[in-house]
Amino acid sequence: MIKIAICDDDPLILKNVDLKIRAYLRNNKIPAKTLQYENGDLLSFDLQEKKHFDLIFLDIEMTLSKSGMEVAEEINRFLPYCLIIFLTSHQKYAIDAFKVRAFRYILKSRIHEELAENLKAALDFIMTQNVQYYTVSNNNYLEKVTHHDILYIMKDKKNSILHMEQNRTIKTRKALAEVFSELNSEDFVYIDRSCIANVTRINKISNGDAYFEDGTVIPISRPNLANVKAALNNYWGNLV
Repeated sequence: MIKIAICDDDPLILKNVDLKIRAYLRNNKIPAKTLQYENGDLLSFDLQEKKHFDLIFLDIEMTLSKSGMEVAEEINRFLPYCLIIFLTSHQKYAIDAFKVRAFRYILKSRIHEELAENLKAALDFIMTQNVQYYTVSNNNYLEKVTHHDILYIMKDKKNSILHMEQNRTIKTRKALAEVFSELNSEDFVYIDRSCIANVTRINKISNGDAYFEDGTVIPISRPNLANVKAALNNYWGNLV
């Protein structure tokens, strides 16, 4: 699922852009989720908390919080593959937009005419990138799940259960070791014999427990603790 943030300190612009984006997604049957931010400080906080987005619509000229340019620099640091589309009232900011690798910029006076075109270009680009998938195949059921959508995977007798956001689960008739081998990614580590964790979805480790983005807390076995910490430090280090 594609994740989109909209950040603007004008509540009317914020609501209007969100409605237009959701209408486009619905009409084109694109699985995506939008999240609104009323100022740059709120978005900045979530970026530092390792919240993931694929695309961010960002107001350049926010006055009562961090500016759009300041937040864009943080996006580049924490989410280097996230696309930025700037929203601005003045064309003079176009040059500044490209200094922080913005994908596009839209004049607020042209939102109605240009948002759909720029949104389509961004989504097309995102969908063609090298996204890692895990394929679940059970009898007549087949689904491709992005690695990022997986929070953790639990052993269930001879099967494995993929746990994702919003309490969604998918069961696969494969042993946990087989799933781990097929994932073939440094982002996944054993936290005990019955659970594999996606380190990119762990917010923190405290008192030997892994705290996931959805609020789930799972104990880490003592033999695996050092390896989980090393994987997490490596991931966080690559974001800085």
